[in-house]
Amino acid sequence: MRITHVFWGLSIGGIETMLVNIANCQARAGARVSVIIINDLNEPMLLSRFDQAVEVIRLGRRLHSLSPNFAFRLNAELRRLNPDAIHLHRSEISCFIARRWRSRLHSTVHGLTGGRLRRRGILGRMFPLFNFSSNGNVTNLHLIPRVFSISETVRADLLANYGIESRVVANGITTSEFLRRDGHAPGSQMKIVQVSRLDVATKGQDLLVEAAAMLPDVSVDFIGEGPGRQQLEELIARHGIGNRVKLLGKRDQSYLRQHLRDYDLFVQPSRNEGFALTVAEAMAAGVPVAVSAGQGPAEVTMGDTFGNVFANGDARALAAKISDLKANYGDALQKAERARNHVIENYDVDVTARRYLSLYGN
Repeated sequence: MRITHVFWGLSIGGIETMLVNIANCQARAGARVSVIIINDLNEPMLLSRFDQAVEVIRLGRRLHSLSPNFAFRLNAELRRLNPDAIHLHRSEISCFIARRWRSRLHSTVHGLTGGRLRRRGILGRMFPLFNFSSNGNVTNLHLIPRVFSISETVRADLLANYGIESRVVANGITTSEFLRRDGHAPGSQMKIVQVSRLDVATKGQDLLVEAAAMLPDVSVDFIGEGPGRQQLEELIARHGIGNRVKLLGKRDQSYLRQHLRDYDLFVQPSRNEGFALTVAEAMAAGVPVAVSAGQGPAEVTMGDTFGNVFANGDARALAAKISDLKANYGDALQKAERARNHVIENYDVDVTARRYLSLYGN
């Protein structure tokens, strides 16, 4: 089978990391795999992780350029590759693909949905480059034959808001590459980590800062960058806890695979999130996890079965959960061991890649 994945760029992020891993696994499974990267936005570390069997094509479009030239190159590459399955990782890319390929299109919805199925106005339909970025993550989904969702939470959201059916294919990670935490108890200060784009409105990092301010015996490292940095810096300064709550910035996958095990607890305080790959990564490292209720992260942990759930949007509930886990850390470690096995069986990237292969064209 010939498979072509298409995405805008290859910066450090959950979708990009997953794309590299899935392409490699599909190639190892015997598929002929290519990846088309549209924008001139390529992280060398991620590029270097592609298997030699995966053909990587970089179109080199300048970010925010309104030139349509990349669309001609994109379709020329599709004619050359003649793929059996074209797998888009943002549905609006379909606006730039010739109709002849429509029956071979597949698209994954990588987060909770928003925006419009159809582009706004005559100009928007004629010149999609002018407004695709404002249309959310569902543009043209109604025209794509096969749609995938990364979680049951996203599937239900897509169906409820847009009436579009999709198949659930959970994102996967390379579970074997995460170094495993040993069984030691926390020291005098419990070491907590949170890995996400800094976006308070959706990821809820402010809740963890507020909880840390209530708990003098914890330290917190935030890994990631984003528009919420200044707000978090101000909140940390207001509480006077900068000596034990740090914003570390971006770290690559190699760092996470080696260092997640250094922590006693991983917290995902998301207010609104369809999935959280980093929760699965922490579970693969044998680190206990605490997640907000009612969102994709709690789906990964199957509620309290493999994780520790606290009330969504409630900093006091989060602080109470952290205190309870610290006081009963032996129980938390036993659950973390079961969680690790659960992730290996259900969220390994090989499972994800095989699932996609079985669904292409069906």
